[in-house]
Amino acid sequence: MSLEKSAVYWLRFKRGACVILLERWPLCARARPDVFGVTRGRQTIEVEIKRTMNDFRANARKFHVANRDNVAHQLAHFTYFLVPNSIEEKVMQELPEWAGLLIVNEHEYDIKVRKRAPMNKMAKKLSLNKICHLGLLMGSQLYSHIPPGPRFPCEMDYEI
Repeated sequence: MSLEKSAVYWLRFKRGACVILLERWPLCARARPDVFGVTRGRQTIEVEIKRTMNDFRANARKFHVANRDNVAHQLAHFTYFLVPNSIEEKVMQELPEWAGLLIVNEHEYDIKVRKRAPMNKMAKKLSLNKICHLGLLMGSQLYSHIPPGPRFPCEMDYEI
């Protein structure tokens, strides 16, 4: 099961994100979420994927989490943790008040919102310029996943 795929699905089809990036953070150099989305309303959503409790607990040591009050203006409007259902109850007990919780069941597209994330009121809506830049990043990210070989029609051999 690919939790990254689940997060992308949830952002695109449940939250209506029009721009989705993997492992990129355009706002704060010290943060790098697993999946980042921008909605049509120009709000940002960060999804952190945690497969184990150790992974979840390690998140608290990250600079942008430990210093959240000082860098809140650089963070997303909404922050979610996405975890498998096997660690749901343990994570729920230790979940920070500023984060939401997404649970993935056996089927990777069966995602349940266990707790909605509160809005980070210090976060700013992205400018259209910034969204265009993210679109370019998204395109280069897609391009980087294309296997080697002819990429353009002029590089392909055609039989006439």
